[in-house]
Amino acid sequence: RKQITTVLRSQVTQNLLVREISLIQPDGSVIATSDPNADRLGIEVPAAFLAMFNDPAVVGAKLSSPVASTRRAERVLFFGRPILMNGFGRAVAVAEISIARLTASTIRDIAGDGTEITLERNDGELLASHPPRPDGAPQRAGSTPTITNGAPTSDTQTVPSRITGDEVYAISHPAIYADLIVTSAMPRASVLASVRTAQRNIYLGALILIVLVVANAFYWWRQMVRNRLARDELAQSKATVDQALESMSDGFLLLDHENRAITWNRRFVELHPWLQPFLEAGATLQRQEGVAVPAWPTTHHRVATAD
Repeated sequence: RKQITTVLRSQVTQNLLVREISLIQPDGSVIATSDPNADRLGIEVPAAFLAMFNDPAVVGAKLSSPVASTRRAERVLFFGRPILMNGFGRAVAVAEISIARLTASTIRDIAGDGTEITLERNDGELLASHPPRPDGAPQRAGSTPTITNGAPTSDTQTVPSRITGDEVYAISHPAIYADLIVTSAMPRASVLASVRTAQRNIYLGALILIVLVVANAFYWWRQMVRNRLARDELAQSKATVDQALESMSDGFLLLDHENRAITWNRRFVELHPWLQPFLEAGATLQRQEGVAVPAWPTTHHRVATAD
C-alpha cells in the first residue's frame, strides 16, 4: 500500500485540479489515499456515490453532484471509475476535484464580457459555473439547450440563464462523458450592446471617411479654382502687355539671353518686313543659315527698335 500511496500522491502533484485521489472499495473501505490526513479526518466521498459502483454494469466513469467539503471549506466534485485490484477485487478510483480550480482553468482565456460557462448533466443539474450562482446550490431546470445524438440541435439558442435567469444566447456541447454538457452563454443585453457599439464604430468610421473625402474634394476644387484664376490673371496681363505694345509707334522686339524671340509688336514687322518669315516664338538667327538677315541686336537690353 505504501507504494500505491506514493504513486497517488505523485499524480495529485501533477494535476492542480485534483485535491485528492483515493482507492476505495464500494463498501467505503479505504485501500489507499494520497491525503496523509485521511486516517485522522476520514474521507468525504458520498456513500450514495460509491454505491453506484456496486452494480457490475457500471464500467465507465461517473461524476458526483457538488459536495460542500468541510475539510477544505469549498465545493468539490468526485470523479470515480471502477477498477479491478489484485487482492481487493472490485474497487473505485476516486479523484476529488476543486470546483473553483476547475472553473478558473476553464475561463482563463475568456475576457470579462459577461460570458457564462456551465458544466451540467443532461437532467439539468448544474455542477459548476462561472460566475458561481449567488446561492451556491445546484439547480435543476429545463433551460439547458437541447442535445440530440450527442450534438447541439442548433448553433445558438435563446434560453434563460442558468445563473441569473436573464435571457442569454447559449450553445452547448457534450463533454467526453455522455451525461455531461458544457454550455457557453452570453447575456442578450451584452450581445446587443456589443452590436450597438460595433454599429456606432462603423457609422463613426463611415463619417470620418466621408469627411476626408469631402475635405479632399474641397482641397482639389480650391486648387483648380486658384489655377484657373492664375491662368485668367496671366492671360489678362498678357493681353494688357499686347495692347500696350500694339499702341506703340516704335517697333519692339524682346529677346532672351540666347537671342530667341519672345514677343514683338506689329510696328516692328512693318519697319522690318524682311524679318517676318523668321519671326516666331523661340526663333533664332543661328538656325536660318544662308539667309541674308540682319543680325539680332546683342546689346544688354536686347531690344530692336525703329522710328
